[in-house]
Amino acid sequence: MMLGVRDTAKHKRIFVLLVIASFTLVLIPHHAEGQSGGIGVSNDPPSWVDIYIHDHNGAIAVYVSLKDLNGWNDIYNVTLVVLGGNGDEICNITYKQYTDLDATIAVIDWVETTGNYLIEDDSGYEPVDIYPWNPDNAVDSIGLNVTFSLTPFSGETIRITAYDMQEAKCGYEGPFSADYEIPPYLKDDVVVPISISAAVAFVGALIITIRRRYSNKLARIIEGSEKK
Repeated sequence: MMLGVRDTAKHKRIFVLLVIASFTLVLIPHHAEGQSGGIGVSNDPPSWVDIYIHDHNGAIAVYVSLKDLNGWNDIYNVTLVVLGGNGDEICNITYKQYTDLDATIAVIDWVETTGNYLIEDDSGYEPVDIYPWNPDNAVDSIGLNVTFSLTPFSGETIRITAYDMQEAKCGYEGPFSADYEIPPYLKDDVVVPISISAAVAFVGALIITIRRRYSNKLARIIEGSEKK
């Protein structure tokens, strides 16, 4: 009977150590080298959430939604380029959040280097929360919606490029036509570090599994001792 008691104490110690180890893994930060306002994932580039073009009150609206796990304010700029059928550049507009890569204070600016199509008063930006990263795991919103409002003109191809403050980028190219939406397979589907809530759920399931396993072992030990 003493053998069963010693084994019970041993199993309890193993159980406690496994629980401590599991919670330690949950609480360890994942690459916390990024901006403090976001989740803080080093070398994480911006990525698209959605892109579509549609007619809006007689203008062409190009809607760009993207995310950066280091926070929306880690995005440096978003550039929209429209090309003609022969590849010539018809329109080039950049939405800028900083004057340069060394800047620490955001200064919003719209810069049109080719063409004269931007309707700045109708263009705009909006930081947005994106599930599942906000609001649980990031202080600042990680999503950014940018709308380019343009006077109507004809073009063949649209190119959109976004850079963050570490010069990581994402790019998109597609047809320049109203009511066009980016195909689902082109949208970002990046695997990101497990969220705290999901990790806690995982640990809880792990604890239940371990307890059941060792409870069954303990029952077998006691049953064997009683038979002796």
